[in-house]
Amino acid sequence: MDDALLDEETGFLMGLALLGGAGQEVDSLAEPARSRCRKAWQEWRALDREARVAALARMAAAIAAPVPVGIERLHPSWIRERLEGEPAGLVAAVVADLPAAVREAAADLLRARGEAPEAVRPWAPTPEVLAEVQRLLFGPLVDLCVAGPDLPGGVLERHGARVLGHSLAGAPAEARARACAAVGPAHAAIVEEAAAARIDPQIRERARAWVAAASMAQGRTPQDTPEDRLRTLGIPPLADELLEDGIPALRRAAGRLPRDLGLALLRRLDPG
Repeated sequence: MDDALLDEETGFLMGLALLGGAGQEVDSLAEPARSRCRKAWQEWRALDREARVAALARMAAAIAAPVPVGIERLHPSWIRERLEGEPAGLVAAVVADLPAAVREAAADLLRARGEAPEAVRPWAPTPEVLAEVQRLLFGPLVDLCVAGPDLPGGVLERHGARVLGHSLAGAPAEARARACAAVGPAHAAIVEEAAAARIDPQIRERARAWVAAASMAQGRTPQDTPEDRLRTLGIPPLADELLEDGIPALRRAAGRLPRDLGLALLRRLDPG
């Protein structure tokens, strides 16, 4: 079945298959889950019996796994947050057999705490206990590990610059010039092009609302760079774009971003 399904959708379809459902049960789901599940169900039903059984076995193994498949795709900040506050020996033990990217994120965490990773004596639990601890620590990350393409570099900044430009449509040239100077030469052209474009007034008003909301959310500290502000401003339009491909696409993107930006992206699923 489709790798882009949410974990709960995979479980639903597995239950449906094991209970001998005919497939019409999928119609009870709300969109976009209904379309995703219907597509996955139809593809699964088109397989021969042996292939269907093998697909179910693979899904069952993935759901039961103590560590989400694809955890190495996540931004290291998600791994570090899950391990923060845990004893060094436990950290070393739970990542020992995981992909290099996960081990390096754990090592970075230990170094930041003043602990040398190479000097840590790993905890030595039974395999069953280790698996349960891994499941507790890494299980919450499963929906962020969805397979699929990574975000292009700089995509948030470009979205943010476009929103800023749209918010300035019809504004005096001086205001547009100040905005271009504030974002720097790397993004000034995007701001200017978006500000000069003929756009629907509703797009302009929505952009202005996003700019106002981003300004209220930011602390304006010395570390708050123009790129930081553009990334924050780029969250709403990026979320709208990703949701055209469904919730899994948004969750996948959130996992590829630094955790603070990923959480901001996930909050677009429930802005209230």
